[in-house]
Amino acid sequence: MIIGLLAGAGIGVQSADEAVAEARENAETRVAEAEAAADVHITDAHREDERKQQQAIDAAVEAAVAAEVKKRDELIDEAVDAAVREAVDAAVREAEVPSPDDEPQPAIASDPRFDTCRAANAAGYGTYRRGVDVEYDWYQDRDHDGVVCE
Repeated sequence: MIIGLLAGAGIGVQSADEAVAEARENAETRVAEAEAAADVHITDAHREDERKQQQAIDAAVEAAVAAEVKKRDELIDEAVDAAVREAVDAAVREAEVPSPDDEPQPAIASDPRFDTCRAANAAGYGTYRRGVDVEYDWYQDRDHDGVVCE
């Protein structure tokens, strides 16, 4: 019996050592699991920070692009408005009928004055139109068609 008690005590001591070893092993496992969980949590927190940072960057870029698009659209609107104004002004100028005072005065005659249209034609001059050529008034328009020295 004593041997059994001694053997039992030895088993008990061995069991206590085993229990301590098992407790250490469990503690180490729990520490490793806690560290892994902490790492995951830290990684998740970093990811969340990076996501928020990227969202802020994306929002800033989007705002800058929107501002540039607005600026470009305003410049285009101004250019279109200016082009329309120029086109309208040009159309108005073209449509204006000049008053008699605005009509250009005939230039001083560059052709020499001849006694007859026959003489003017023989010299290589002629065909003068009423209201266009000053020389028209120098000759008779016998057929009244507005052209002399034809």
